[in-house]
Amino acid sequence: MTSGKSKKSLHLGILGYPLGYSLSPLMHTAAFEALKAKGISGSYNEFPVPPEALDSWLDGVSSLGLDGFNVTIPYKEKLFSWVKANGKIKYPHEEWIGAINTVRIENGQWEGSNTDAPGFLDVLSQIDIRHRVGKVPLRKRRVVLLGAGGAARAVAFALIWHARIGELVIWNRNRLRSEGLAENLVRLCGEGAGRECEIRVQDDLSEADLDEATLLVNTAPVSDELLVDPEALGPGLVVYDLVYHPAWTALLKAADRRHCKIISGLEMLASQAALSFDIWSKGMAGNVRPVMIDVLKTRIKDQWPQ
Repeated sequence: MTSGKSKKSLHLGILGYPLGYSLSPLMHTAAFEALKAKGISGSYNEFPVPPEALDSWLDGVSSLGLDGFNVTIPYKEKLFSWVKANGKIKYPHEEWIGAINTVRIENGQWEGSNTDAPGFLDVLSQIDIRHRVGKVPLRKRRVVLLGAGGAARAVAFALIWHARIGELVIWNRNRLRSEGLAENLVRLCGEGAGRECEIRVQDDLSEADLDEATLLVNTAPVSDELLVDPEALGPGLVVYDLVYHPAWTALLKAADRRHCKIISGLEMLASQAALSFDIWSKGMAGNVRPVMIDVLKTRIKDQWPQ
């Protein structure tokens, strides 16, 4: 940790813009509260830095005494490049993602990680959603992905590298961005994962695209509009919306009406946050995900999607 501090006292935060909607302070503050008995304390603050001030903020981070921070929209890709140039990416294979959401600072050295990818998959194995979703068979299956930004890259990486899906169908409003992601994933399959997998970019998602899909994942930052035809959503489909504000997004509402199995972005929010906390505490905190889920459910109350 930062020189001169107790190793169990952490000064943390979240960088993004804007940040008024963020639930990260709520979760991490709850984790610190629960860890008092272990002697682990700290703080978690918001850093809503506009784009024109980002470079100055990064140059002055040392004066803030941070042990680490999360990175959210719109800086995940920018911080990946910055940390790669000025520090290091913790796991070399994560460089395929091209985005980070977690930075750890120790003795002035920066280390970047992406907990979105493992956090995304972690949710699929959590006991508290098995009654609704069950084990989702992804190996050699088709997955449809909405969006092509930093979160989409993390999800696609997890699906190809770890879950070893067979086919990925990508839709994004900006086709060039989708094609750029697809090209990167083709290289990931061949050079990184050492196998072939089918990557397709679609301008319009048809019922046929979703009919044979096991999983539909939304990473596009929209909550009040549908990016797919609701009639194309079938009861055998698992719909996983990474957007969590509001908790019931238009996609989750439509999927629920069509009797799909649904997963809220709140689940992934807690998983990636718990994994970040584990990085900052060097494993001393243990699994804080249950604490984070509890405080989120207290905040969301009966609006929690299930």
